[in-house]
Amino acid sequence: MDQDLKESLECMYEICDEVEKTLGAKLHLNYPLKTLLKTEWMVFIMHLSFSDLKIHPEERGFLYDSLGFRFSDEEMEAFMAETDLEHFATTISYTLQVFVQADNHLFSKYGKISLAATALYEVYETLGLAAVSVDGEINIQEYNDLFSYLRMLSAYMNRNLLSLQNHQTQ
Repeated sequence: MDQDLKESLECMYEICDEVEKTLGAKLHLNYPLKTLLKTEWMVFIMHLSFSDLKIHPEERGFLYDSLGFRFSDEEMEAFMAETDLEHFATTISYTLQVFVQADNHLFSKYGKISLAATALYEVYETLGLAAVSVDGEINIQEYNDLFSYLRMLSAYMNRNLLSLQNHQTQ
């Protein structure tokens, strides 16, 4: 994993802390937002890795290098067998929903434009591209799954970010 991606992940973890402070009592989390984000990224990487129906050692290594999760092929396959891939592919990341909520809060209350959701989207894109190319070959299904997911996240942000809606009406 390259240093820029590692720094981007760390930056997102710091933003998680800030978003928790911003929304405070509005969030009813069982786990810290950083832990939820890390778990969502794990499923995201596994989803992309499993798109071609095989898990390469480099993909497992990337999961460990980027997020610290170590799984055997069998554990990843069992996890993916229990995961509803169609549901995942059509479900907006909970963390992104919270980031949009925080951005909207700052925009509504203070007129400030926050880019937390946009930054998270960009990390999803960078992380996804790194994940699908880590094995030295970009399978067309992995690529399609990545960009389908990114289009869904982008559409969600376009529909729900107040700062974008306000900018579009001006």
